[in-house]
Amino acid sequence: MAPWVSAWLMSPWTILTVLAVVIASTVILYVADKNRFRQFGFYRLAIGYLMAIAFMVPVSGFVGSFEWKESAAAFLFFAYIACLALAIVVVPAVFVLAARGRASAPWAIVASAVSAGLFAVAGYLLKGPGIGDAGEVRLLYDLLYAVILLTIVGIGFSLGAKLPWTR
Repeated sequence: MAPWVSAWLMSPWTILTVLAVVIASTVILYVADKNRFRQFGFYRLAIGYLMAIAFMVPVSGFVGSFEWKESAAAFLFFAYIACLALAIVVVPAVFVLAARGRASAPWAIVASAVSAGLFAVAGYLLKGPGIGDAGEVRLLYDLLYAVILLTIVGIGFSLGAKLPWTR
């Protein structure tokens, strides 16, 4: 990673921004349906987030051999993606499904994989268009990588939040 990317990822402002998104999502879910939130439990939600982040440790190690600072930056990058995907897509989807009696691990994993499209397209737009077919190939590569990464996040969250595997 470029040195400025590592510095940005380790910046307190970046960490606080991601935490603010997670907290805002949690507050919105609580306000929207207090009974369902109490039924699900803050503890299960927190353990789900922590387990999803823990699942990012081996993923960030597979990126390649880095120096310690670059490994930490890679882990933070994957942990941020995990937290944002959970806060924006997965946890709200689990709560909506719970209202319909369908909240289960497979649905949470599917919601995680589907959220990959959002992050791959956002990454593609932030990088700028490629030259010719290279841009589309990069988008497909990023999408595949995001689907794998966020499926792992969904599995980690499902295990941590103790979501049932069948309904």
